[in-house]
Amino acid sequence: MKSLSVQKVSRFDFTDSVSFPDSSGSIALAGNTLTISNDILQPFTCTYNITVNEDILVKDMETGKFVPTDEYKKSTTFPAFYDQTKGILFLMAPSIISKGFMKELINSYGPKLATSGVYDFDFTKISRFEVRASGIYFNVDDDTDVDTKHFFGSGVQDNDEVIDAIDKDNATYLMAKIDVDGEQRTIGFSKKGTLVIYSKLNDDGVEQPYLQLAIDTLIAISQQ
Repeated sequence: MKSLSVQKVSRFDFTDSVSFPDSSGSIALAGNTLTISNDILQPFTCTYNITVNEDILVKDMETGKFVPTDEYKKSTTFPAFYDQTKGILFLMAPSIISKGFMKELINSYGPKLATSGVYDFDFTKISRFEVRASGIYFNVDDDTDVDTKHFFGSGVQDNDEVIDAIDKDNATYLMAKIDVDGEQRTIGFSKKGTLVIYSKLNDDGVEQPYLQLAIDTLIAISQQ
């Protein structure tokens, strides 16, 4: 399983390595551009440090003794790819990491980029395109005490509640089997702009197989 976040970006002017002022992360160019499905992409290496609130023991480097602390920093390094053709930024990280990273990037270097937020997956198009849905989460707007519902199982797209949730744009996550380039793939789509690729990929010499599938998936959906 691979999770990646998709952002809509019309400007991304990062040509040098830069760090966030509070040392919470950095971004740097990572080699030459790639061409995938006729799109030109610039690769980057990103680092983001999150604070974890947990009671642990850490070694004091001066005394050599272990002392208690209730928080620590956890560093995550991940690649990102700016699609210059489509104006999309792919962050190969889950939403909890990418959301914090993008917030820090905008706060620290706002003039260097222009973003209109996360990619808005059209669940109506996806539901028409899918071979079979296997899971869906959606918000509930009735008078009950239930805030969200989820359905799992083959063909949940035929359930009346599911159809209604998609029509009313209440669906928040859809997991489905779809045909991409002649192969069935199991992919999750989140309204938080996250793609979750459940299918195991055979790279067959492809340099970035998950990125390739993400781009091909967006192309397939847009053609519906």
